[in-house]
Formats: sequence, C-alpha cells, structure tokens
Amino acid sequence: SEAAERGPEGSSPEAVPGDATIPRVKLLDAIVDTFLQKLVADRSYERFTTCYKHFHQLNPEVTQRIYDKFVAQLQTSIRFC
Repeated sequence: SEAAERGPEGSSPEAVPGDATIPRVKLLDAIVDTFLQKLVADRSYERFTTCYKHFHQLNPEVTQRIYDKFVAQLQTSIRFC
C-alpha cells in the first residue's frame, strides 16, 4: 500500500533531496574516524602487549612493529569496507 512505501516520518523516498546523502556520508566518516581514534587511544599498545607479554619481553621492537602494522591494516580495512 501507499503507506508502506513512505518513510518513517511519512514522507516518500523521492521527497529526500539528493544532497541529504552527502551530510550522511560525512557523518559516517566522522563516526568511523572517532571509532578508530578511540581504538588506538592511550594505552592501546600497553593493552596489546599484555596479550603477548612473553613475546614482548623477548623482543619489544618486533612487538611494536607488529602492533603498528596491525593497527594500520585494521584502519584500512575499516575505512574501505
């Protein structure tokens, strides 16, 4: 029916201007950026090393490189999904 085709506010999908998509994309980008910043926030590396404590004690430089590569690949994967 006609009511089923309307959006949650009673407007039809055609009533939404095409320009409304751009602010939504910018908002989503901002949300993703905030999420990624919090993901690698202070003490993120410390939390990572507690998971691999023995390995970190044996070779902290390699642990740092693994962490950096992990974070970079995670950010890339999340941004381009």
